Amino acid sequence: MKLNHALWLTENGVAMFPDAPTERGRRHLETLTRLAGKGWEAAIVFLAQREDVEKFQPNHREDPRFAEALGEAWRKGVKVYAYRAAFNGRVLKLLGRIPVELCGGGY
Repeated sequence: MKLNHALWLTENGVAMFPDAPTERGRRHLETLTRLAGKGWEAAIVFLAQREDVEKFQPNHREDPRFAEALGEAWRKGVKVYAYRAAFNGRVLKLLGRIPVELCGGGY
């Protein structure tokens, strides 16, 4: 499992990742995809530390290669989850799961 933070980048209630191109993030997705192809359970979790987000999307504008890799990972069996959380500087409170929208539809 891989955990990514979609910390501050939001647009119209949508949490997004990444905020800049991420070769490393794409390589992690490729590893998860290979593991899923071998029958392992593989998942990636995006954590939006904002109370005002309603859903998650990969940031196609900043890194279309990551967005495509995420869609491919999902199509090949990698589970994709996103959660909203609140952080007060001391305590992180999980507020619940939010929908994930990938290219070609939601999840």
